[in-house]
Amino acid sequence: MMSATTSRFLWRALLAAVLLGRLGAGLQAQTIEQRLTAPAAARDDLLFSEWRRAPERFTNHEWGFWSTAAVLAFDSKNAATTLPDAIKSAVVLDQRLWGRWDLAGDRTLYLRTRYLDVSPTLATGVAAPTIREEGLDLDLGYLDMPGSEWSLRVGRQYVSLARGLALAQRLDAVRVSYDHRQWSSRLFWGRTPSKTTDPDPAVGKMRRDFTGVELAYLTTSDHRLFGYLVLQDDRSSAALAGQGLRYNSSYTALGAEGPLTGDYAYYAEAIVERGDSADLGSATARSNIEAYVLEGDAIWRPDRRHHPTAAIGYILGSGDADRGSAFTSAAGNAGGTADRAFIGFGRLEAGVALAPRLANLGIARLAGTYKFLEDSEDRQVLQAAAYLFFYGKADPAGVISAPGATLASGDVGSELDLSLSWKPHHDLTFVVQGGRFEPGDAFPSATRTAASALYANLTYSY
Repeated sequence: MMSATTSRFLWRALLAAVLLGRLGAGLQAQTIEQRLTAPAAARDDLLFSEWRRAPERFTNHEWGFWSTAAVLAFDSKNAATTLPDAIKSAVVLDQRLWGRWDLAGDRTLYLRTRYLDVSPTLATGVAAPTIREEGLDLDLGYLDMPGSEWSLRVGRQYVSLARGLALAQRLDAVRVSYDHRQWSSRLFWGRTPSKTTDPDPAVGKMRRDFTGVELAYLTTSDHRLFGYLVLQDDRSSAALAGQGLRYNSSYTALGAEGPLTGDYAYYAEAIVERGDSADLGSATARSNIEAYVLEGDAIWRPDRRHHPTAAIGYILGSGDADRGSAFTSAAGNAGGTADRAFIGFGRLEAGVALAPRLANLGIARLAGTYKFLEDSEDRQVLQAAAYLFFYGKADPAGVISAPGATLASGDVGSELDLSLSWKPHHDLTFVVQGGRFEPGDAFPSATRTAASALYANLTYSY
């Protein structure tokens, strides 16, 4: 059992981590923009449009900015959600200024600054969280040096592998890419910037190194086969009395994506996590990590008017029945057993109300989008989207990231999310999204009531 002091510390740290996590998962326009301006992370996204493209100013220089104002509201009158009753609402202002310079030898310099201000409205008695990402910071800044088949990127960049479950982070990194015919590969080393919040709320400031390699092959029939290996080294100096916190891990993955027939496509990925984590109640003892993820999707994406899309999929993250928490080493694995809970350093978009982490969770999902308006010059766009999630525990006796799911039942619940994205002009975007989570039998009947989340943001870009 954790002490009262430790519990209060984790509660405050978790508040900051979840608030930032909800912002990252919810403000999709910002996520897409980040992918667009960081080619290392760019990929087609089934459910969201690429809203803003950088206008050219000069042949050797371009610049721009965008300003986002967002309002988030949460209604969780029980212990069903990741953070019950703590956050009532939040106002977020996100300003970014970027510039790109074409240099001699086909080299390119890209810089982007960010000013972030988060003003949450908290429940009575809840201490204000520490949000390290607030204020002025260098968001991205790197130099690209391309060659005929080789390329080098040095600086602060966004690094994401596949769909980003194992790794999707800003890193101060060096990345070497090699492309030859149907083969492509990447080798990178990176360190988290100083103003980064760790996924483990007990750690606070994130201090981790990542080393990775990715290899992909594109077949003549457009099937992409890929694999990667990532090593994560925990350099944190955070400590709790009598409890270790270090979490060192590696992720080995194989996957494939491509066409099935006609307008249908597929995606599949398997990840094996290994490493070592801190034993519960010990400052020095360690447990071996033996965790995994399985993911598969079938996608319908016809090339027709209104560009409708639909997808059905399932993702499973392994869990551990004797872990005290699904997200922090302060209440981690019981000694003498393997730690089977999957903990990655990426992103999971699986419901804005529950906002779960993947450890010990299986998620069946249905999704679809439809563009009511679409302009050939990308000026008038109106897109609606719907997402339906069904959640279940991988191990009914284990914990998940929602602290209220204390009963030994596999039925976590379900969530319906709806969103509307409107782009009335090429430099203006409005997004509203809401979700309602209905808890299942894993929650005690006394607290088995619905939780909701709603956000809206307005972005002006130039």
